[in-house]
Amino acid sequence: MNEEAVRQVDRAMRRWYPELDGHVVRRETYTAQSVSAESRDAVVPGMGGECIGLAQVIGQAGRSKPDPRTPLGGLYLVGCDAGGYGCGTHQAVDSGFNVAEMVLADLDA
Repeated sequence: MNEEAVRQVDRAMRRWYPELDGHVVRRETYTAQSVSAESRDAVVPGMGGECIGLAQVIGQAGRSKPDPRTPLGGLYLVGCDAGGYGCGTHQAVDSGFNVAEMVLADLDA
């Protein structure tokens, strides 16, 4: 399943960001197992402390997500829970692109 998921992500990235392909210098594939191995702050005995966002809580979806622009000028929220579309890590990456555009727009304003 991991290999198929990676193929699907590759297809989606090429479709959404066709210009990105020519800029990839190095690629690392992460699976649930590799992420768990990297994040060993145990929250449940024997399990990792994986998190892909600011706070995964019931109801924190759609319009209920925090605004990436905080009341403190120049401070932005980025990650799965703010400014992105999609699911999981892909949503976090989309958030990074979107929030980067917000930062640049705010600098120009």
